[in-house]
Amino acid sequence: MPKKDLKAAVSEGLKKLGARATELGAVAADFIEEQAKIGKLKFDILSLKRQIDRLKQEIGDRVIAMANSASPGNPLSDKAIQKAMRDIAGLEKGIESKRAAIARISDKAPAKASPRAAVKKKAVKSSAKPKSSPKPGGAKGGTSKTPQG
Repeated sequence: MPKKDLKAAVSEGLKKLGARATELGAVAADFIEEQAKIGKLKFDILSLKRQIDRLKQEIGDRVIAMANSASPGNPLSDKAIQKAMRDIAGLEKGIESKRAAIARISDKAPAKASPRAAVKKKAVKSSAKPKSSPKPGGAKGGTSKTPQG
């Protein structure tokens, strides 16, 4: 092969490699951005759950205080308990909203596969060798068809 042809082939190969690296970089950036959004939403959900746990603890403390008082009343008619229950309902709606946002982001994600999946898919397409299947009675201890005596 003449030097000019070799240089041209190497140059073309490097251009294709650079284009592929740029493409994979963009896919990786999108994937990382989606995962960061999902991670933040999951953290927000955890924070909301902690707030709910605190409110439930406050309700329990209030009910116990009412039960130990000289004239216990109906816990459901207590203004503080009613407010805590409304707050819990609002927080639970917030959790559902964040879960729906995660689902929306995740539904978009399969269309854009992870960077590793994109690389593997490309490698599989470019592989010309078919995989051979294992032979019967091979390395996994298959049975011999000849009688042993």
